[in-house]
Amino acid sequence: MVGSKSFTPRQLNRLKSIKGDVLATFKKCELPKDLIIKSDYEVTNIFVNQIKNWLEKDELDTNEIFLRIMKMVFLEKS
Repeated sequence: MVGSKSFTPRQLNRLKSIKGDVLATFKKCELPKDLIIKSDYEVTNIFVNQIKNWLEKDELDTNEIFLRIMKMVFLEKS
């Protein structure tokens, strides 16, 4: 289940809340030799299935879903 809540002005500055702009920085890395390229459809399914798994376990608000997706996307893989 997806929850929704409105934040008071004091809550907008909390560490676990993203409101407004998001800045992402990147570093250039060599592409791995075993790189697997996925279609837009496959990538969409990865996110949809992951979100469904999260929601089966916990009730999350849209902000928490967004934060988890950002972690998935920007987590550095070694």
